[in-house]
Amino acid sequence: MKKLIVLLSVMSILLFTSGTVSALLVEGNEVGSVDTFVGAAVLGNSGEATELAWVKTFFPSATLDDYTVFDKSEYVMYSENGIGAFELQNAPLYYFLKIGTGNDVINEGTPGESAAPDHIMFANVVDMHWAAFYLSYYSEEDVQLYFIRNVGAVSHVGEGGQGEGTPVPEPYTLLLLGLGLMGVAGVRKFRK
Repeated sequence: MKKLIVLLSVMSILLFTSGTVSALLVEGNEVGSVDTFVGAAVLGNSGEATELAWVKTFFPSATLDDYTVFDKSEYVMYSENGIGAFELQNAPLYYFLKIGTGNDVINEGTPGESAAPDHIMFANVVDMHWAAFYLSYYSEEDVQLYFIRNVGAVSHVGEGGQGEGTPVPEPYTLLLLGLGLMGVAGVRKFRK
């Protein structure tokens, strides 16, 4: 019985301390966590066909039916501590940002170096209703893969793979499930 009490006490302490990592806040909005960078490209002032062809390099089954482009005026953009965020129109599995004029150019004036990518693709994770992304991102070799001067530089957003996606359980849910299972096991053992 003492072991069960000690175990439940430890689990309770873990329950109350695990809440500090459960959500990312950007300007007071709970946005889940930073979404996964998938890729970036320089497509210029491309149309839907070019953008869809680029999307298909990452998501081959993408079609115009599950791909929607929204103007930036349909979003309220937030940024804080190097992270940009906005609430998505749908709950897409992926989204891309089209960066307009006013964004910095990487290695400007260096021969053989291209301009900063103007299309940046992300896989949506954790909170499917929020886009959350780093304003600049580096590879493991410390090469800058993209840079967004500010969220105001986003000209439009493409959302695709509509649907709720696979929900990711929060730490509290798993912890409560574990505590419940341990309690059932403890009661069964105590009764024997």
